[in-house]
Amino acid sequence: MSTADTVKLSRAFGGDLQPRGFDFRIGEGATPALMVRLHPGATFVAESGGLMMKDSQISMTLGIGNGGRQGLLSKIWSLVRRRIAGETLLTQKFTNATQCDRDLHLVASYPGDILAIDLRDFGGSVLCQRGAFMAGPGGTDVKFHLRQSIGFALFGKENFVMQKITGDNVVFLNAGGGLGAVDLGAGDAVDIDTGCFVATTQSVSTSITKAGSWGSAFWGGEGFFLVHCRGPGRVWAQTMPFSREVAAITQEQKRQAGKSPGFLSDDPK
Repeated sequence: MSTADTVKLSRAFGGDLQPRGFDFRIGEGATPALMVRLHPGATFVAESGGLMMKDSQISMTLGIGNGGRQGLLSKIWSLVRRRIAGETLLTQKFTNATQCDRDLHLVASYPGDILAIDLRDFGGSVLCQRGAFMAGPGGTDVKFHLRQSIGFALFGKENFVMQKITGDNVVFLNAGGGLGAVDLGAGDAVDIDTGCFVATTQSVSTSITKAGSWGSAFWGGEGFFLVHCRGPGRVWAQTMPFSREVAAITQEQKRQAGKSPGFLSDDPK
């Protein structure tokens, strides 16, 4: 078992990955931006609403699916798959039709980090939590995938439906908070909080396991169940699931709303 680093830069910017048709740089901070340098003739697809800034020479259109050519039935089926997989129905398609590199800046749909995955290193596809897909080159396919274990449906904090992302290039996923990755050897296993689970390679088997005793789960502030991941393959996890962040904010708002105004009250009594 070894810890795998997450990549922030493509080779053109001093990193390790070498995408086809573009280069990239992931910014720092709580809400990082993804800068994509599109090569001439390249197309990039992102979730609707993800644009921060682009070179004016890059064309932008709304579309359905992965940015490739599709017939009517294929487009309808693509809409159904994206809806089930937790993605927006429409995608933004960015095309560089010029003869020079052009820059595109995208943002994630919630605070956290951006995960770059080279699908060529993992057999052409990964499985991830519902709604994780952020952006990728034209031709990247995002569809729903039913988890093998019914335990996910009954006890997991996330939806029973996962996303299966397929392609032959580098793609980008949303993650809440920070990111961690672990490479598992054959027979190696880790247990991950159901909300912190982000993605795995297809070679990793996943199931639901109980988190210790019922008493420790109930009083310890954690969930009752964990995602059991067994190698070989890679597993990615996030430090702050967006659902947990929303719950914390909501709880604090309720606490503040319930506090007595005390001496700040205008009531003369």
